[in-house]
Amino acid sequence: MTLKVHMNQFFQVGVLLTLALVLCAPMTSQAAIEKGAEKNKEYHIRKIQWEKTDHNLLRIQGETSPVFTVYELFNPARLVIDIADGILSESAGLPLKFTEGPVSLVKGNVIDGQVPKIAQLQLLFAENRDYSVVRDENDIVVQFGQLKKENDSQPKKLRVIRNIAVEVTALETRLHIQADGPIKEFTTTRLAKSMGHPHRLLLDLPDMEMEKTEFKVIDSPLGGVRTEMLDISSGVRLVLDSTLDTLFDYDIEQNENGLDVIIQASPKKDTDPVSALVATGLVVPEQKQASISKDRKKQPVLKPVPGKKSAQKATVSSSSGKQRKSSEFSVFAGYNAQKISVDFFKIDLHNVFRLIGEISKRNIVVDEAVNGSLTLALNDVPWDFALNIILNLKNLQKEERFNTIVISPKDKKFTWPQSASANLEIEMDKDPLKVRKRLDVPKETFEAKRLIRQGVDLEKAKDYQGAVALYEKAMVLWPGNSKLADKIASLSLSRLGLNAQAAHYAQKALKFDPNNAKAALTAAVSLANLEKVQEAKGYFDIAVNTHNPSKQALASYASFCEQNESYEEAVNLLQRYEQIFGSSLQIMISKARLYDKLGQKDLADAEYRSALYSGDAIPDNLKGYIRNRLGL
Repeated sequence: MTLKVHMNQFFQVGVLLTLALVLCAPMTSQAAIEKGAEKNKEYHIRKIQWEKTDHNLLRIQGETSPVFTVYELFNPARLVIDIADGILSESAGLPLKFTEGPVSLVKGNVIDGQVPKIAQLQLLFAENRDYSVVRDENDIVVQFGQLKKENDSQPKKLRVIRNIAVEVTALETRLHIQADGPIKEFTTTRLAKSMGHPHRLLLDLPDMEMEKTEFKVIDSPLGGVRTEMLDISSGVRLVLDSTLDTLFDYDIEQNENGLDVIIQASPKKDTDPVSALVATGLVVPEQKQASISKDRKKQPVLKPVPGKKSAQKATVSSSSGKQRKSSEFSVFAGYNAQKISVDFFKIDLHNVFRLIGEISKRNIVVDEAVNGSLTLALNDVPWDFALNIILNLKNLQKEERFNTIVISPKDKKFTWPQSASANLEIEMDKDPLKVRKRLDVPKETFEAKRLIRQGVDLEKAKDYQGAVALYEKAMVLWPGNSKLADKIASLSLSRLGLNAQAAHYAQKALKFDPNNAKAALTAAVSLANLEKVQEAKGYFDIAVNTHNPSKQALASYASFCEQNESYEEAVNLLQRYEQIFGSSLQIMISKARLYDKLGQKDLADAEYRSALYSGDAIPDNLKGYIRNRLGL
């Protein structure tokens, strides 16, 4: 059942409404026609067989270089391979049944009625395995990996913080963080007082969850506590406000049910920043400046927590307006950046550079060859000074340009891009796929971006089939890209007429964003064309259940309802169309037709009369029908 508007010889104006259903009608790819005419080569599938290798490998043998797309369908779970200009030879022996292995059945058919015609192979899964599909000269090879465990695809389960309690005494304030077990990983960040904010301690607990909490504390250096979700990864951030002119002095203790943050009643005194640097052995001051004035105000130094497995992060401090003493100028000559205090205990280098990026407001790009961990304690030093120390310790180098720092091994040459083509944002018509710049982008994502750029070029050249094939490969490498799934769905329906594929990727996009009205409309129209009425109706409901539904969604849903004899619902949808976008000739004619089907002749006549006197151009035969009907 193809989704379309019912018409008869008197209702030719209805074709105007059909134009609003552009998503409903499969469109032939002009680029595909031209390509088929140019090559005029058919792909004869002459044999399908398993090969005995170290892996489960299914080979589809052909006679020319194949052009194909790959996607998954469900109920039952199966892999679908659509091959352009494909022909199923009798020697292929389809359908093929298998009693063991990852595939139980291979069947095929040829989809006519579009250019180029498609030979479709369906591989029904018997086991849950990873797979890859590649072209090997004239063959298509499906290689299956190891059997997946049931929990392989399950998201990482977050642990729970059950409660946060505060105990205030004359000597200390103790913050009890009660969880469903010990908390072995945490990081802290000390932030100096800034406009509208007191001195704060940030305590980050990765891979944990908790409802948002906020409360005040009385008669304590701890003024208040609130929780937030981490921006970089899943987890909880506790923000502890200080009531003092400096950040309170604190220790952290681990226990079997969480953590305790112990805040002293008054801040302790400790050595000054230059002495702390000398103590680390990383800074050797000049001999004449080795002594420090006794009356110099001392600053607290972060101390590592014994036995701690994760890193204490950095303190950001504001520079004093007072002039520095000569010894401090000697140590920090040429460093004018904001000061930080850091306490790193066996922390991964990538996390160190991520932290420096957050503090410095620079974009940090780290070469994948950089690895290892670091233990380092510095107090009240410029962040760029700390960065240079780390680079020297780890034999690394930095290149800085355009607010971006690139970190790589010293023996590796780095060349800055010279053209706008290096931009990480990929323009797709008027709907760009915005790539979030992250410090830990995996190599799969970079490869996906390369495929997307190639796909964009093919799409601009109107080679929609080639573009979709590249987008699908990128989707495998970048499965969380909802914009890309939406793009594949739209092109599959409107340009290639592949309803099943369009529905599959539209549903993928909706998994990421259940309120994506555009993807819901694509899924609805595709499923309607596949005669899956109930499923289509559910997605149509999503498409119009917004404050401002699109014209296409309302018109397509009305046509769908009329086609399935839900005339009252169709009328309601067209009335809503008029309320939002105003009336038109095609809407009035469609409503008149529906009222006739409901047996409401007076309302139908009123709509025909409105259409007749609307001033719009009406075909002569329709105008004659209306005049005769109304007795004019």
